[in-house]
Amino acid sequence: MVCRVKINPKNAINEHFLPCFLDFIVWGHEHECLVDPQEVPGMGFHISQPGSSVATSLIDGESKPKHVLLQEIKGNQYLPTKIPLMSVRPFKYTEVILKDKSDIDPNDQSSILEHLDKVVCGFLNIG
Repeated sequence: MVCRVKINPKNAINEHFLPCFLDFIVWGHEHECLVDPQEVPGMGFHISQPGSSVATSLIDGESKPKHVLLQEIKGNQYLPTKIPLMSVRPFKYTEVILKDKSDIDPNDQSSILEHLDKVVCGFLNIG
């Protein structure tokens, strides 16, 4: 298991620095679920990033559907099966930029709270 934290290049491993004798790589310690194996062009191997099985951080990648990967291996061949997790805690994510909202007075706390209340109720399908 290798980490590929691309947010901080000092902590990342570029796929092209890995040896070509590898067949399949599982990126560990990542948040976003990118479980479908992706071929790395020119390297001859595939990468899967299952991500965390629960939302552990307040980032957009955590709001995407979560899966696990069942990997059947025989010799140097593999058969991946993507299995959606059905019992993941719900997680909604959005970015609110108040200065872009013309109907909100940035100096009026009640108009800000009213807008944020509408955003949250929209997520929860209330009102």
